[in-house]
Amino acid sequence: MRPDLYAAELKTIEVLASLKIKVQPVSMAHRYTCIRFRFDLLSSPRISMDRLFRAEAMLSEAIGQITRVRKDKDSIVVELPNPCPPMFSFDDVKEELRKVDSTLPLALGRTDSGRDFIVDLCKLPHLLIAGSGSDGQLNLLETMLASISEVRTPDEVQFILVDIDGNSFDKHSDSEYLMEDGLIKDYGVLFEALEWLDNEIFRRYGLFVDMQCRNIVEYNRQADDKLPYLVLIVKDIVPIQMARGKDFETYLCKIAAKARAAGIHIILASSKASTEIITGIVKNNMPARIAFHTDSALQSRIIIDSLEAMYLQYPDNILFYSPISKKMKQLRLYEAERRYDVRFFQ
Repeated sequence: MRPDLYAAELKTIEVLASLKIKVQPVSMAHRYTCIRFRFDLLSSPRISMDRLFRAEAMLSEAIGQITRVRKDKDSIVVELPNPCPPMFSFDDVKEELRKVDSTLPLALGRTDSGRDFIVDLCKLPHLLIAGSGSDGQLNLLETMLASISEVRTPDEVQFILVDIDGNSFDKHSDSEYLMEDGLIKDYGVLFEALEWLDNEIFRRYGLFVDMQCRNIVEYNRQADDKLPYLVLIVKDIVPIQMARGKDFETYLCKIAAKARAAGIHIILASSKASTEIITGIVKNNMPARIAFHTDSALQSRIIIDSLEAMYLQYPDNILFYSPISKKMKQLRLYEAERRYDVRFFQ
């Protein structure tokens, strides 16, 4: 054990003892996102949340890093940020992407155990991303674009990219994966696109009825002229919510509720985690969520209804929550410089 980790272990025992929590060390594990100490409880297993929060504050001050302290059955688990986290790129997950049985795969990162974590956007079916670090959010969005384009052709999926008053998506303007006029940078064009999506859903439903199908999967199995999946990605909803929030939420409710069967999916990102931006309507229509680090418990709760986002240490660490998963996943993003797929930029 390295001296600094040994000192951290001793300091943890000392702090817990000052709060009348007696423990003995059991194990230490190097994970991708953290270093995890486990201590067996020698005192009463009944420990209040107040004492755990006090232990976190005291350890964070003593060690100089945000420290997570939690109770796990008859043990105390203490997590410190990994000082030397491993680096990996999008190139490392390409082979795995081609193997998975997924319609619109999203490679989100690697778990603490070092396994690539890939989800199917079709099953989510819509996703909200929020928390501090706009660069990390943009890198994640780029990874999502590259993930889908790695296994799907432009005939199978088309993107609509929204970046109001920004230029983050300008490099995709000539991409064959982009819909015609699919790079949106002002409000007027955005709401025209939302109106078109709403109409497109009803058009597709009419085709399903004619073909006696229930969704896009069944339709594409039978039809000669197959329908592409459509993915709407909004880089930041903050200016939209501030300027025309009611109009945007009206369209969001109309589209999100019916879009899955029609093969239309929405990914929203927000640079600000507040109730004015991430309203109840937005959360109700975005069942899957990704949180970056937040500065307060309130911000963390707004995104994922949990405090966990407070304890994320690095800009490329995220928490993924989905109603189809039993527990939240902490992931480390792929290295930004090498993650992009050339096919998407052609």
